[in-house]
Amino acid sequence: MSQTLSQQRAKYAMEKVLEVAKLEDSKKEDYSNFCLRLPGMILNNGLGQSLAFLLADAQKNEQKMSYKLYEQLSEWIIMRRRIYPDGYGKNGLMKAILEGDRGAYVRAQTEVLELLGWMKRFSDAYIGRPGQ
Repeated sequence: MSQTLSQQRAKYAMEKVLEVAKLEDSKKEDYSNFCLRLPGMILNNGLGQSLAFLLADAQKNEQKMSYKLYEQLSEWIIMRRRIYPDGYGKNGLMKAILEGDRGAYVRAQTEVLELLGWMKRFSDAYIGRPGQ
């Protein structure tokens, strides 16, 4: 039985949020905050600048939740949805959007926003809103 794309997104989002839900409270709160704020940031600034924000916040520290979210979005766009070739690897989304064409960029941005909708909902459900 095949799943709809929305079901696939939801399943992936839930898996990733549940992984984070096992971490310490401060990391969970950071992650939930990024899931909540990133869609608005993408709509205002675009996917590229928003991903650059996540990478700048992480400062090459793969343990930070900004990097974790970047990594999850990269994996979904490159490895699962295959909007960009596999050659970019599961963490190569920034490089892929800088080198890719406009059509792929628009598809990636739309897909990231759809995925973040699920991630935000599951983050609310399994982690809670920041500051609550």
